[in-house]
Amino acid sequence: FQDDTAPLIENFVIKGGVATLKAQAQCPFKANAETRLQAKPLLEPQNILNAAQRGSLVHIILERFWEQCGSQKRLLEWLSTDLLTKLTSIIAKTLKSWQVKMPLLLTPSYISLESQRLMQLTYNWLKYEAQREPFIVVKLEQKVPVKVGPLYLNLQIDRIDQQDNGELLIIDYKTGAVNFSEWYSDPIYDPQLPLYAVYAIGNFTAVAIAMLQPKDMRLIFANTEQQNWQVILEKTAQQFAAGEAVVQPYSNKICKNCKLHALCRIYDK
Repeated sequence: FQDDTAPLIENFVIKGGVATLKAQAQCPFKANAETRLQAKPLLEPQNILNAAQRGSLVHIILERFWEQCGSQKRLLEWLSTDLLTKLTSIIAKTLKSWQVKMPLLLTPSYISLESQRLMQLTYNWLKYEAQREPFIVVKLEQKVPVKVGPLYLNLQIDRIDQQDNGELLIIDYKTGAVNFSEWYSDPIYDPQLPLYAVYAIGNFTAVAIAMLQPKDMRLIFANTEQQNWQVILEKTAQQFAAGEAVVQPYSNKICKNCKLHALCRIYDK
């Protein structure tokens, strides 16, 4: 007997929410197990920071930097004076606070190496930002509640810039690989940027991905015209609310990165 339908829910409030829609598109069972059942794998010992943690460090450092800097005009002033000093201080304080939580992992030698990585990445990114058209940073980590079909989600926007012409730009930092085709699939396998474009764009002009990779640093603006994103996103939300929970990953890489094999039993088929 295969039971792959969960109970119907309405007006469901999801903390965060992007991850649930993403999982529903990638594998309905994964979305229901993680969101409805709160199924999580046991933590495993680690001797290095994982990709998510390293990305979080970059987010935090840039957030703290722009809290102090605030505009491209000041960035240009700091570039010619004490930008390295300010970045060094922010990175040191951030890693020190993390070391309190992970003293065995973040040893002095590890912190030294991670400081070098963070300095090189963020400094080169800020040099790129200095070449943009003038802007001021008006919001950091802005929370935006939205309703997608029957689901209530809380989006968190990394940054909002106001440009010289008064237009507002949403910026989302990405430190890992981005598959742009997943924005335009049906279902949408990577819904974060489409969610911003559809549900937050009313107050903003454009949405862009900030690629922060050593060999790829640039702003990539999303093509938000003539996309049926809202229809697709609401269909995915309806499927989750209706309890569609079939074990159906869209590709092998979903299973490769998933820790729920003992629950979904996909390899027992």
